[in-house]
Amino acid sequence: MRLAYLFASSLLVTACATDATVEGELPFEDGAPAAGKADAASIDVTELEFADIATERLQRGGTFIITTKKAWERTMGTKAPADVDFSREWVAFYGSGSKNTGGFSARITGLSHYANYGALLLETKATSPGNDCIVTQAFTNPHTVVKFAIPTPRPQFAYASPSSEVKKCSPSNAERLEMLGDSRVAFNDAKAKHDNSYTYTRDFQSFSGFGFQTTVVVANGLVVERHYKEQHISGGDSSGWSETGAEVGSHEEGFPAVTVDALYDQCATEVLTQNENTNWINFSTDDNNLLQACTYTPMACQDDCSRGPVISTLEF
Repeated sequence: MRLAYLFASSLLVTACATDATVEGELPFEDGAPAAGKADAASIDVTELEFADIATERLQRGGTFIITTKKAWERTMGTKAPADVDFSREWVAFYGSGSKNTGGFSARITGLSHYANYGALLLETKATSPGNDCIVTQAFTNPHTVVKFAIPTPRPQFAYASPSSEVKKCSPSNAERLEMLGDSRVAFNDAKAKHDNSYTYTRDFQSFSGFGFQTTVVVANGLVVERHYKEQHISGGDSSGWSETGAEVGSHEEGFPAVTVDALYDQCATEVLTQNENTNWINFSTDDNNLLQACTYTPMACQDDCSRGPVISTLEF
């Protein structure tokens, strides 16, 4: 890993080492990297993927630069790894502590040496899963441990440069709009082969048990029929109706008598413009890349909150 940061001259001149909490740990000074000229040199590191570390340390996490075997044993709670020669190498550890699910990470992203000032800069990054991520339901202890050759001249202290991010797992609305554009091309090709004539259905089902189905028939680009049927999971009375010709659109129940083109428009302008941080966004296509679902659901809402078109079947 090769990353370099620059310290402000005033910060470097006034920095001084403090006593380490544990003998054999390089002490960390307060202060943050800043712009300015400095003699930063990136240091290559090798990750110790299978290093034995006590569970208590992993659960607590922390940021350490370890310079001796004894310091490893006291800090990590295990015997020092055989593949680290502490006469020539040091170890850096970063852990973000115990987490109750998967999807988290704690990485060392860079290490730099400031020879003229006897300082190291350790850069770390903690990543957590966003609301749209599917994660394992198990406790995890994200951490990274690396070894590196002791720089010359030997550093006397270090600075920590931590960062963090929340990872998004689903596409952004911009990416979904591109996918929607590709799907619309597929739909235009399909309807051109069938004289712009097709039939599609949309279903609605409430948490209360009430539901309905709307079927729309399009011929030569115009809606010529609409059919409505209520559905009750618990049984009971049901009703329905059919519209043809000039009657199309005369009933208030059901989904509107519109073409699939209008549903593509609705997806682009009403759904994929919603705030991704406050809404669950769902976009999907079928095996033929034709629009299947394009909805948003406010994260704070509990029941029957989904908005946007969902097509159950589409037949040409």
